[in-house]
Amino acid sequence: MSLRRSSSTANPHGAAKSMLQQSWQKLEQSMGVDKDVQPRLFTKPEPRRPRSAVVARPAEIVTRSSVSRNSISGPSRSSMPTGPSPVPALEFDDDDEQGEGPLSPISPRKDYTPRSISFYTLMRRHSQTPLETQTQQTQQPPRTATELFDLPSLPIVDGISNASLRQVYLSKCKDLMIGPTGEREQRFFEYCQRNCTNGRLDFCEVAIGSEGCASLSKALANNDEFAYLLLAHNPIGDKGARSLAEMLRHNSSLTVLDLAGTDIGTAGGAALFEALQHNQSVTSINFSTLSGQYRNRLSVSGVRPLVETLKRNQVLHELGLGSNGLQIEGLKSVVEGLSFNSVLSTLDLSGNDLGSDGCILLAEALPYCRLRELDLSRNHIGDDGMLNLANALASRKEPVTVTSLDLSVNNITSVSSPRLFEALRTNVYLQTLNISRNNLGPKGASHLMVALWENDSLTSLSLSQCDLKAVGAAEVAEGLCKNRSIVSVDLSGNWMADDGGLAWCRAIQQNKTLKHLDLSSNRIGEEGGVGIAKALLANKTLDQLNLRDNVLHEEAGRVFSESVKYNSNLKVLNVEYNNIDFKYLQSIEKSIALNNRLYALAAVERYRSEIDDLMTVAEAFRNCMAEVDLKKQKAVETKAKLQRHITALQATKTQFNTTNEDLSAQLFELAEELNQADAIHSELQKQIAETKRRGENEKREFNMKMASAAVQTAKVQKSCNEIGSALNQFQTEHQEEYRSLQEQLQKELDARDHAILACKAAKGNLDAYKVRLEEEQMKRSMAAAERTAHEAMPKLASKLDSKAKVSKMRRSSTASTKTKQSSKSTATTPSKSPMPILEPIRRPKSAVTQLSPPPLKPVSVAKASMKSPSPLKIPAANSPLKALVVPSLIHVGGSVKGIDSEPKSPLTPGSPKKLHTPGYRRRSSLPSLGKKD
Repeated sequence: MSLRRSSSTANPHGAAKSMLQQSWQKLEQSMGVDKDVQPRLFTKPEPRRPRSAVVARPAEIVTRSSVSRNSISGPSRSSMPTGPSPVPALEFDDDDEQGEGPLSPISPRKDYTPRSISFYTLMRRHSQTPLETQTQQTQQPPRTATELFDLPSLPIVDGISNASLRQVYLSKCKDLMIGPTGEREQRFFEYCQRNCTNGRLDFCEVAIGSEGCASLSKALANNDEFAYLLLAHNPIGDKGARSLAEMLRHNSSLTVLDLAGTDIGTAGGAALFEALQHNQSVTSINFSTLSGQYRNRLSVSGVRPLVETLKRNQVLHELGLGSNGLQIEGLKSVVEGLSFNSVLSTLDLSGNDLGSDGCILLAEALPYCRLRELDLSRNHIGDDGMLNLANALASRKEPVTVTSLDLSVNNITSVSSPRLFEALRTNVYLQTLNISRNNLGPKGASHLMVALWENDSLTSLSLSQCDLKAVGAAEVAEGLCKNRSIVSVDLSGNWMADDGGLAWCRAIQQNKTLKHLDLSSNRIGEEGGVGIAKALLANKTLDQLNLRDNVLHEEAGRVFSESVKYNSNLKVLNVEYNNIDFKYLQSIEKSIALNNRLYALAAVERYRSEIDDLMTVAEAFRNCMAEVDLKKQKAVETKAKLQRHITALQATKTQFNTTNEDLSAQLFELAEELNQADAIHSELQKQIAETKRRGENEKREFNMKMASAAVQTAKVQKSCNEIGSALNQFQTEHQEEYRSLQEQLQKELDARDHAILACKAAKGNLDAYKVRLEEEQMKRSMAAAERTAHEAMPKLASKLDSKAKVSKMRRSSTASTKTKQSSKSTATTPSKSPMPILEPIRRPKSAVTQLSPPPLKPVSVAKASMKSPSPLKIPAANSPLKALVVPSLIHVGGSVKGIDSEPKSPLTPGSPKKLHTPGYRRRSSLPSLGKKD
């Protein structure tokens, strides 16, 4: 059975084809070919179809005799056109049978005698003279089925040699483990002639295995004639994939490679991805696993090289990885590659069990890539993954530019669907959304209604089998009443019943953009069907309506037959599996056929408008080409400049290499110095550690010494307390003696006033020296006084007796004179020696010398004449012994005065000249208080 396109679909831009046909006619005239035999050299390849399919006009309603009289309807939902323009009609040849023809490469008919003659058979016939032909017919025996025939001189397929095709055929027989025969080869060549044209090699479902793929790859390695290579549903395996990978390293013309369902595993997939790193021509490659015997299994290991492929390859636009078992680990490789790629626009990840975690990972990467079409169906992403994806779609700071999104069969419920519909209110890129076969329910439809009111970019919406019921369908219909962008809506299988059908009547009447509406399998009854049929009278845009598998009856059929007569825009109406009378079906069929004929008659005007548009585009293209030429000239100039820069850079590079060598040598030296420094550092570290250890030992010893000193200090404190107690007791016992000594001291102070006048004259010379040594002398004086007190008090306590008072009163006048002389000698005594005591001239033995305790705080020279000496301060019993200071006396002109400064040593330079008083002598040590004169 041969097929040809109807003459009404001829291409208006077929000038090249016409020229080739004229050349063919000239060749026929020169060779005397019969005009009834039409070779298929220039015929356009027909679309592939299943062997059991019925070819018919898709714009018409098909009447099936095997169905009851109420089930006559249009094409099935799967065969409905998806675009606004109908598919060109296909016609049978008059002399062909309907069904399977002799050219089928799968199961040919043995008893079939072909009526059409192939091109290579024709060339063999006319390459011989009539005599040779007659001789062959009479002398040669008939060809057997297993004998291969001679190849024709002209190529069967433009762009590939006949020998290469034969090699592919022989390899195919080897893969199938069958013997090659002439009949099979003829069918194979017929298939190639029919499907391999216009730069397209279509070998889908022809049982090409690894050997056949290797032969085909060898033929295409250095071939630049073909852009499409379709090998879907062939068992090529990993071995064939490696052959294709080697071919891709050398081929520079292939742009589309279809390997869906070709039994490729991880090794084959990895080899192909590595080859694509070096290929710069393939823009589309498909590894998706379709329904069939041969399934691809790339898994995680197979897509690992994809990371480097997406980094290097900047021409790949489409990538199909559906149903390859990637899971989340394989998705990580894809996402990592997408972060470096800005070219890939179409990605199929359906059926890879990504789950919610995979959807979250992909949602984070979407704002940073340039994907336009994304298929995530059958991945069980659930509500968690849907929420994250919806948040990414709603983002305005980092917008997601996906225009087509497939989320069908993903366990999405009413928990996350409202967030998705809210994202549609702000997203301006999404045009096609498929969320069919998810349990959305009627709850989220209200959010969808508001989204349809505000969204102006969405053109196609699929909500098939989402359990919307009548309430949800009514919400969607209400949203479409105000929408101005939706073109196609699929609400099949939602069980909306009559209430939902009536809700859609208003949407059909008011919407001005909807062209395709699918309401099949919704249990719409008589009332809903009549309402929809009446609404068609007011609609001027809808051209495809699917009401298959509902419960429409006679009245609905009658109204539909009347409505279609007045609606000339409706081209497809599918009312299969409804209880509609056959006469109404015939009326609907005639009206639809008339509408299609009217549409075909108006095609000329449409083509003219398209031609005008193309002329405008061509003019713009010429302008662009002129700009490209100008840019090429600039590019040449830029290239020359770049060449000069490259030369300069090469010189700079040479200099850089020289400098780099010098720096390397210096670096080596520095490395050696660094090693030495490290050694020194290590030694220092050891020394520091040793020093720390010694410091810790010394610190331990010091702490021990401090503890011992603390014990000693406690003992000294105790001794001081005992001495203070004794001193207090001594003061109590000698109060009377102390008062008499104070009276005597007062008299001596009066005499000291006369000495001060003489001291003032000497003070002018001593002021400078006194300022420097005042503080030091004070400390020394206090220390000397303390020592003197410590030495004198025990002796005084032991020697004093009852006779001291009598001796004191008897010798008071004599002791006064001696005290003045001893004060003068005391002032010149060194600070380091014990304080000297002035001894008076010897008196009778009964006289006993007594000294009173000195005051605690010495009186300064300036204030000595105005103040009397402070009384004696005795420390408490429990306090440490404080210093006792005995004021020094200087005798000048027969008078004695107290001086607050410590007496200077007679050997100290700059000390004043000592004044000697007759009748006194100075001793270097304290006299024994117990001695008698």
